[in-house]
Amino acid sequence: MSNNHSARLLIGAALVAGASLLGNPARAARRSCIESQALDKVLTNFMFVQNDDEQTPIKRYSAKDACDTRDFRGVVDAILFMKNLPAFKSIPEKFKTVLSEQGPTRFLKTRIENIVLETENNQVCAGGAGAYVNQSEHDTKIMHVCPVLVSDRSTPLMAAAGLLHEARHIDGFEHVDCDHGEFLGTAYPACDTTFEEQGSYGIGTAFHLYVYLGTKNEALRDEARANVAIELVRRFNKAPLGIKQGALIQSNDNKISFYDGTKVSLLVELRLDVAASTVKRGFPYFFFKNGQVAKYDFTSDWPMVEGPLVDTYNKLSEDEIADVRDITVGSVYCILLSKRVTCYEKGGMFGFRLYQVNPVNFYLRPEWGPDWIAVRGSDGKISRLPDDPSEFANTSEADLETIENPYPAVSSFAKLAGKVVGVSPKGNIVESTDGTNWSQVKPYTGFKFKKLYPFYWSKKLEDL
Repeated sequence: MSNNHSARLLIGAALVAGASLLGNPARAARRSCIESQALDKVLTNFMFVQNDDEQTPIKRYSAKDACDTRDFRGVVDAILFMKNLPAFKSIPEKFKTVLSEQGPTRFLKTRIENIVLETENNQVCAGGAGAYVNQSEHDTKIMHVCPVLVSDRSTPLMAAAGLLHEARHIDGFEHVDCDHGEFLGTAYPACDTTFEEQGSYGIGTAFHLYVYLGTKNEALRDEARANVAIELVRRFNKAPLGIKQGALIQSNDNKISFYDGTKVSLLVELRLDVAASTVKRGFPYFFFKNGQVAKYDFTSDWPMVEGPLVDTYNKLSEDEIADVRDITVGSVYCILLSKRVTCYEKGGMFGFRLYQVNPVNFYLRPEWGPDWIAVRGSDGKISRLPDDPSEFANTSEADLETIENPYPAVSSFAKLAGKVVGVSPKGNIVESTDGTNWSQVKPYTGFKFKKLYPFYWSKKLEDL
């Protein structure tokens, strides 16, 4: 983190529900103009300026811009979304926060007065930020907003949470490095230490919680709840609500359980046969042999999903679905078959033929980040494919980099409670304190398993 940029909201935080992945954005097209009285109230509290690529102001927005359909409209919509929320007075004591006490609109306008709209070519925006504040501008209460925060991939709820998140940085709250999950090892600190300290991620999560506990709108309530659950799991180094580090474990007979090192919790016994599963943005997805895909959204519902994720999966033939070894959805969407890796990116399909490697699964480690494509073979060796699938055609198996495997005795693993738990070649759940000597986990004796993932979970998340 530079001295100039005190904090930035990365796009992963703005799109926690994975709207782009599922092809299901909640934002309606901005066809109508903003009602003049509503816009006047926004402009009374905030001044809006548009910067060019060189960060030079080129426009100040006014009531004449009521019919704008670009970023100005997106930010105004987010502010009006906050303003139009009822004053939720029935928040349980244990969930009350500075945001619920002040209300989201007051919280924002007492910290931010000037909103600068940047272009996608702005250096910070190009690095994946949704918004940011500069330390040198705290006294002038300036927030910079990047196009991605208010794009069609976002929703008014997400954009509003992003604005509140960034406003909290004006109070001097900064992030810390994540000690777990998908943001472990990222270039910029992407976590808060605790939810209770109410830093920026705490405030964003508190807003989702505020909406979830207060609104009667079912669709909005569902969206807010999903965001609460996933942020509590991945954005706080000391997780609240009794959330524990552990492993999400998939058995051969379609039972999904959570193991925290001492206790096994059965989440569900799926009725359909699972071909593969993966975790995307903290949410587990299960790909069934009949072509459907279910998502675990930290409820007992396990809803089926639609959109590009499912459409791409259904491009496979019945024989190919039966041959699926694994699926990963990171920066690219890849499917592993017995003789081929197929990846989908930017509308293109790229295949890599496997002749020598007998693949077991994709090999994922959080510190690698989302761009790595690596395959674990039955011999325990890990072969790294090009990060850019368009390079598959120019790469042979002999060109692949072999990655050191720290735990060759297991096909997938998770670290928890001072030990490592994994799936052995025979399909047993085993654990080790030194990565060399493995023993079966007693509660799982007598069953066979396909895969496990590092995961954070608490029954209290389902009971929210």
